Amino acid sequence: MKSKTFCIAPWVHSCVNSPDATFSPCCTSLLKTNYKNHNEWWNSIDIQNLRFDIANNKKNPNCSVCWTDEAVGKPSLRQNYNKLFSNFANRNAIKQSVQNNFVVNDTPKTLDLRLGNICNLKCIMCSPLFSDKIADEAELNKQVFNILPEYTKTLQILPLIDNDWIENTEINFQEIMWLKLQGGEPLAYKYIHTLLDKLNRDCTLALTTNGTAFTKNIINKLSKLKKVEISISIEAANTANNVIRYNSNWNEIKDNIEKLLSVNTFEVQINHVLQITSILFLPEIIKFCEERNLHLNIIKLDQPKALHISGIPDQLKEKFLKDIKQLNITIGKNTYIKSFLYDIMQKTQFSLQTYKNFVKYVEYLDSIRPQKLHPYIKEILAQ
Repeated sequence: MKSKTFCIAPWVHSCVNSPDATFSPCCTSLLKTNYKNHNEWWNSIDIQNLRFDIANNKKNPNCSVCWTDEAVGKPSLRQNYNKLFSNFANRNAIKQSVQNNFVVNDTPKTLDLRLGNICNLKCIMCSPLFSDKIADEAELNKQVFNILPEYTKTLQILPLIDNDWIENTEINFQEIMWLKLQGGEPLAYKYIHTLLDKLNRDCTLALTTNGTAFTKNIINKLSKLKKVEISISIEAANTANNVIRYNSNWNEIKDNIEKLLSVNTFEVQINHVLQITSILFLPEIIKFCEERNLHLNIIKLDQPKALHISGIPDQLKEKFLKDIKQLNITIGKNTYIKSFLYDIMQKTQFSLQTYKNFVKYVEYLDSIRPQKLHPYIKEILAQ
């Protein structure tokens, strides 16, 4: 297909968002809709319209994350999926769908499962939507709602993909050739072993994890798959990660990364959420990745607003950009980092209110959690 806006995802891929019980064509799409089941959604009018737009050189607004990334030179999910899923696509089926009101008869061969909010950590930038530990903490300390009003929208009993769903879904896991698992923390689910055992051995598994729960049994099961792409989320390449990603242990995560790098069928990358504390710890993460030939995927935070980068004081922002400029970045997939950070930082104006909310939030967390963040971020709090 010659369309410049073409994305293969709506023809071969689906994303099941357990936390809010919606289906979407990918994890960054703004098009998240409720349907009774997967089959009903797969050829819904929403997806037919999306297929029509991207096949006809139209930038569908629901795909704005990719358009924004591409505008600043960062590889987008659209571009990645066009390469990644090309082997799973039935080209004739795509052509036939164009002639048949964009109905696709083939079932998806790639799947993204957002399992729910079961997690073993309480990350500073996270919410009850993705961590049941944060949900429990917020129930006991309701004053957090005054600082992070976003919590009130997500503090509820959330639907979860559970063992019954895995057993009864109309999705045939033996036909899935690429599966992405996210949570919460996917490896914290009791049925993760059952799910892994259902997969076709030729399946490629993409796993997003906090890196804390790799047991010998889990690694053995993963090593039986054709390929495993593991994205490990870290916020600091030192013990500050233990507090920002609360309850984690940096030394254990580092050891797990080294173990995973030793398995030939595993491909490891690092994810980092760009938020206020990044100015202190992101340069060291970049060095950590460069030393180990790891791709670093930087994800800009939008919520909670109290941690948005608009709360970074200008003088710290300037120092941060100077430190980034001096780094020697040689890994091909990481060469986007400098221009990406410069563009975002220069377009973001300082908000004193955001900064004050951040300080207030840190003070609140340190008042209820034994491990304190304050000692790690004195440079930010001193502004």
